[in-house]
Amino acid sequence: MVAARSRADVFPKRACTLRHVEIVRHGFIEHLAAETLSREEFKSFMFTQSQPYPEMIDLMSRLKARYKLKVVAVSNEGRELILYRNHKFKLGELIHLFAFSFFLHFRKPDEDIYRLALHCAQVIPEEAIG
Repeated sequence: MVAARSRADVFPKRACTLRHVEIVRHGFIEHLAAETLSREEFKSFMFTQSQPYPEMIDLMSRLKARYKLKVVAVSNEGRELILYRNHKFKLGELIHLFAFSFFLHFRKPDEDIYRLALHCAQVIPEEAIG
């Protein structure tokens, strides 16, 4: 018989801290954008593509309130786009914890990004839904 794990066993009594390192990416999309648009034009284009999904925001808000859920966002999107969307759509009001690959230095589908997100949210895998 395996003993059940308590939160105290899984999560040590310390703050979850993340080190921020600015990453300069030289990926295909930036290279392509540089050939056709200025960096600012490309950013502006990407920002205008960001549209709210009101039905999903409403559903997640209701589920979060009804079941006292912690909502965690795990994303590989770029820093500027994520920061723009968080500010524009007030995602901090809906999302308890953000796990961004540009801060964590792991990318989906690497298990480590999910492991860190669970650890920071203080949720054991058996309690999480995805």
